Amino acid sequence: MPHPVELDPEPFAELERLHQVDPRVAERVERMLDLIEADPGAAVVRRRHLRPPGLWMMSVDLDDQDDLMILWDLDGQTPVVRHLGTSVFT
Repeated sequence: MPHPVELDPEPFAELERLHQVDPRVAERVERMLDLIEADPGAAVVRRRHLRPPGLWMMSVDLDDQDDLMILWDLDGQTPVVRHLGTSVFT
C-alpha cells in the first residue's frame, strides 16, 4: 500500500523551483520520491542512515552537476522529506 510522501516547506519550494528551472532534474527527484512512497521500508530507499532514530539519505545522481540529496524520515507511517538540496557527501 502506498504511503504518500509529504515535503516540509523548504524541500517543497526547492522541488517547485526545480520544476521551473530544470524539469529533467525535478523528474529524477520525483522518481526517487515515488520509490519512498511505494515502500518506505525498502532497502533501496534506506541505503544511508544518517541519524537515529531514522533519518535517511538518498542521492539523486546528476551527471553534469552536483548531486542532490533527499533527507527523509517517518512521521508515524508517513514519509516526510526534511531536506532537498546539493549533497554535502559528494
